[in-house]
Amino acid sequence: MSSSEDSVKTKKKKWLTGEEWMKIINEKTYSESLEIGLNELQTLKEEGTLTIRVPKESNGKIPFDTITWSKTVRSLKIRHEPRYSIVKLFDSDVQTVRCLRYGSEDISKQVFTYGDYIYSHYVILTDECELPDSSNTNKRRLNTHQIDILRNDVMPNETIVNAKRVAHERGINVTTKQLLNLNRKDRTADIEPRGRRVDIVKLIESITATQPDES
Repeated sequence: MSSSEDSVKTKKKKWLTGEEWMKIINEKTYSESLEIGLNELQTLKEEGTLTIRVPKESNGKIPFDTITWSKTVRSLKIRHEPRYSIVKLFDSDVQTVRCLRYGSEDISKQVFTYGDYIYSHYVILTDECELPDSSNTNKRRLNTHQIDILRNDVMPNETIVNAKRVAHERGINVTTKQLLNLNRKDRTADIEPRGRRVDIVKLIESITATQPDES
């Protein structure tokens, strides 16, 4: 078997071995992205497989990709969860997560963290597989790194409207609802869409100082 045929065979395997992963990492035969979104899923749809790595800093342990991989409903006795497996990777034992899409099991995903990156390997298992598009995707959750930027750099003393604009300029696709939820916890942004920008906490402290309890 030629090396190209061997590579194609490896790509179509659901669960890769440590040896196969080391070859992929050494030869850099993976895609790179900041996140796994609709563009990456389109590549998966066209090629039937996708091996990709994303930064650990800005992604969860199992990077959000709009696909549902787990679901538990106790009342209906539904329990669909990923499974875990150890592979030997460059003399280290690395835990990989094996996922099948909930509801149809027509896509597999193997994912693990190594160094500063998270590696994922997707395979489409049936010809009838349908992938999410912009009309039916779940909203991407904010990760810890993005939340820190919003709380510390973007939201203080800004209106929600301005905070959303600045966040989008910095590449954080946040919704008004997400900003309002953060603001309820932190109270660092001015929720009014117009007028003078103020820090709500400082405003309350100022009112309390000038109008003390007369009792």
